[in-house]
Amino acid sequence: MEPTLFSATRSIVERMYPEASPIFFPEQYKGEFNLAGRHTEVRVDVQKHIVVIYSNVPGFTITGKDPTKRLVRFMARVNEMLYFGNLEYNFETGEVRYKTSQIFQGIANPENSIRFLLEQHKENFPKLAEGLDELLRNTQADPVTIANAKFPPT
Repeated sequence: MEPTLFSATRSIVERMYPEASPIFFPEQYKGEFNLAGRHTEVRVDVQKHIVVIYSNVPGFTITGKDPTKRLVRFMARVNEMLYFGNLEYNFETGEVRYKTSQIFQGIANPENSIRFLLEQHKENFPKLAEGLDELLRNTQADPVTIANAKFPPT
């Protein structure tokens, strides 16, 4: 399953994003590409049979006590409303990224699920990036209100 899962992931990324010219590192079981203002990294954990996809805005970081507090409030609300995936924050680097993942143990054909993970990034990341940008630009706005505007509660 190890090479098969990575091969399937690579093939789907290449078919879905040919314009991004994805680069793959087979020895690390990962690939990367940039598209529409985002950097996306696709990793396959061959021991655990997991595909993990991260997207972030290159160079976008949040540091400082007040901006971080606002970010945490925004992330908490967004993570409540996302159906799939979550926002993560690295306190050491200030990087914010959107993550989706799926375990594929015992799944013979993972293609539809891998495609779904990538589609979630395509659908959700622009809204997340807009919300993060607004959070930094409009320091007086309520982070929860910004999150609700990007992902309206149902």
